[in-house]
Amino acid sequence: MHYLIDGYNLLFLHMGGSESLRSKREDIIHILQSKASLVNFTMTVVFDGAYDYGEESGLQYADPIQIAFSPKGQSADDYIIEKISYTFHPADYTVVSSDKGLIRKACELGAQTQNIKSFINWIEKKKLMVRKEDEKSHQDSPENIERLLQIFENRDEKL
Repeated sequence: MHYLIDGYNLLFLHMGGSESLRSKREDIIHILQSKASLVNFTMTVVFDGAYDYGEESGLQYADPIQIAFSPKGQSADDYIIEKISYTFHPADYTVVSSDKGLIRKACELGAQTQNIKSFINWIEKKKLMVRKEDEKSHQDSPENIERLLQIFENRDEKL
């Protein structure tokens, strides 16, 4: 699954402070990076309009995040709809936005949709599940502990 995220829609939901727009954009992207790498999926965060130098290709951000800026004269919403329109498998995309118009158009094209708040909640739940799985995978079973004790006891007897 590939997630197409309405960047400014997400950014304005978490807006606060007096940092620059670029700084806020970078903060949101880094937060998404850390979460996406834990839950193992790819996403493209789409922002309206012109980019700042260094952000144009998203190269300053590590995978699995891709950054896209809509071309001059095109909104991020139109960029997302265009992307879905030209794919052979729209159902492989999930559009993340709280913009009802964008969500409606994406659904009409066959893409999946999710609003911003439920997406953030979903990522948080996935992150917790991954952590719990990691914790479980690092715990030895009582049988394995007993087996290891036997190995060490036998080794001590031979010495």
